[in-house]
Amino acid sequence: ATLKQRIKRRSLFVFLTSLDDPVAAEDFVSAVELLSRQHLIVAVMIAPPVVQPLFGKETIEVPEELYGKLAGHLSWVKLQNLQRVLARKGVEFHVVSNQQLGLKLVSYYMDLKRRQTL
Repeated sequence: ATLKQRIKRRSLFVFLTSLDDPVAAEDFVSAVELLSRQHLIVAVMIAPPVVQPLFGKETIEVPEELYGKLAGHLSWVKLQNLQRVLARKGVEFHVVSNQQLGLKLVSYYMDLKRRQTL
């Protein structure tokens, strides 16, 4: 509410946040809904190493690894669902690797400039 009151012109907000906690994600969705009507919102999260699709590139060598992979897959599905919810509210949400964070942020910004959405 404070940002909405203080910044009147359409602006770009980039949130570097962790939304893998369901309570934090729910709070973020409700709070960002106020801003997304007037401003352009991009939320970026660094992907935890275990969060990935189950049928990825890596193979499972030991049966005990399956449980860790399954937990990572369930977290990945939750983030994909959150991405859809935020997209309906007009918010771009991206999950990027730690090594690619800077490059991806610049890429997202250049894409917004190219599309002239600001």
